Amino acid sequence: MTKNRIPEIINESIRNKWTNVFFVTSPIVSVMVKMIILKYKLKPENVLLVSFRNTDLTIFKNSKKIFITINRFNSIFERLFFISLSGIKILNLLNGFNNKNFIVFSTWAYRELNWCASSKKCSGHIYIEEGQATYMNYIPYSRGQLSIWKKLIFNFKNRINPGDGSGYFYRDDAKAYIGINKNAYPKINNDLKYILNNIYSLKNYYKPKLLGSTNIGLTCASRRLKGNKIDDMFLKLIQIMPKNSFIKLHPSFSYDDLKIKESEEKIKNLSNESIGICSNDTILELEMLYEKKYIYGPQTSLKIYADLLGSEFRKIDLY
Repeated sequence: MTKNRIPEIINESIRNKWTNVFFVTSPIVSVMVKMIILKYKLKPENVLLVSFRNTDLTIFKNSKKIFITINRFNSIFERLFFISLSGIKILNLLNGFNNKNFIVFSTWAYRELNWCASSKKCSGHIYIEEGQATYMNYIPYSRGQLSIWKKLIFNFKNRINPGDGSGYFYRDDAKAYIGINKNAYPKINNDLKYILNNIYSLKNYYKPKLLGSTNIGLTCASRRLKGNKIDDMFLKLIQIMPKNSFIKLHPSFSYDDLKIKESEEKIKNLSNESIGICSNDTILELEMLYEKKYIYGPQTSLKIYADLLGSEFRKIDLY
């Protein structure tokens, strides 16, 4: 494990002016990507940012960006026909971008990563920290040794087994694993792990949205709510937090403007307008760089970063 060495594949990318493709799936991933770009001095013209789940990319000013929306049709089509429409879209963009080799930075080996990694122009891939999953006992697997049946299952579910200790989260041909905590990737060889310590440099690129508002509630994912008990979840958060607090929506509630508006109305009515919602470009991990925050919510990776950055996490059951 090292804080200072640079992964050799990134050195190659810099020397050969390859494209660095970053799959950005959540706020903490956008933090990681910005840290990587700054740490290794990657030039904007050699970076392509791919946003999934409407993840905000405001902290990236000059790099090329694409936003991927996966609707129900796309999801069914990809499962049935063993294909990635999103992956095709990304590769087509890369061909028109600069027609060079590329490397992919991803949080784990989901469908889009596997599709792009199969391209002859892909020189390799790197895993980057995304939260709780990074601290689980995942053991890399050999994709080449998977049976056709398991590959079909993998494609249909976009994973085989998400449980701790699963062998189907990271591929064993990854070139590096990059995190911000020495406890990340517990089952990965230390020689492949690179730990960054430049998170405070992001204060130069992020303007805090919640200064003076120290109490933040977190929703769970919408799939966790049995019987669609969304109002009950919001009410549990509202009852435990003081007035003038804010709620940060899980991406499953904030992937489109209609969902955001519906949630905002519910919170407004249930709290008598005393609780607000965080804007989509609010990154709580970076808000904690400016002042101590008190985070309320279900089990989440934010507890890891609250501990790391001097804030407090208070677990509550929402489902």
